[in-house]
Amino acid sequence: MNPEDYTKSDSSGYTPEGSSGDASSAGYAYGSADVVNNADYLGEIAAAPPPKVSVWPKRLAIIGGVIALFTALVFVVMNAASDPRPSVNQDALAMYNRARTIDSVTMTFKPFFNSGELRAVSTELQGAMQAFQRNITVVLEANGVRNPQITPSETTFAEELDQTFRDARILMTLERTYVNEMTFQIEMMRSVLIQLENKLTVIDHRNLMSDTYEELDEISERLNRIPIN
Repeated sequence: MNPEDYTKSDSSGYTPEGSSGDASSAGYAYGSADVVNNADYLGEIAAAPPPKVSVWPKRLAIIGGVIALFTALVFVVMNAASDPRPSVNQDALAMYNRARTIDSVTMTFKPFFNSGELRAVSTELQGAMQAFQRNITVVLEANGVRNPQITPSETTFAEELDQTFRDARILMTLERTYVNEMTFQIEMMRSVLIQLENKLTVIDHRNLMSDTYEELDEISERLNRIPIN
């Protein structure tokens, strides 16, 4: 058999032309399994890729929520900053408490003063503190605070001040101690009253503050002119 009698067949080698087999055996032959595998492969590469899920809607929702929260916080802070009532009420209540304390300790220890002039000035101080309590109550009520009460911190301060004056009486320095302490308390009140005057918007309330600290200035000057042994 000559080499020309052979044609290309499957991968197993060459077969003589005209040997057993049908027309499909001519050329490169494919088995049925090869056809199925090729079809699966073509199906896999032809399939469209799964759609990508965008994360932007979720991100935009989160960003929008953060912006809304920040806007709300800014709004609350601006309202708190523009509303002076909490600060006014805090200062006014503190001054109401302090006026009651000064009135009370003065009433308690005034009878033990040897100086008639000191007794007279301390009586004027009592009157000023009582009038101030009435006036500052008007301011508190205008800002929604009714029946102001003594705070625990002021109760503690009043007890300590009372003990200071009792000790001074034993040491025979009551008058000097009283003058020094009241001078300090008047100066402290004056500072807060000026701040209150600047915060208040009602003219009558502002005038109450200025009238009070001007009266306290005069009392402080008189206290410090009293000769104390």
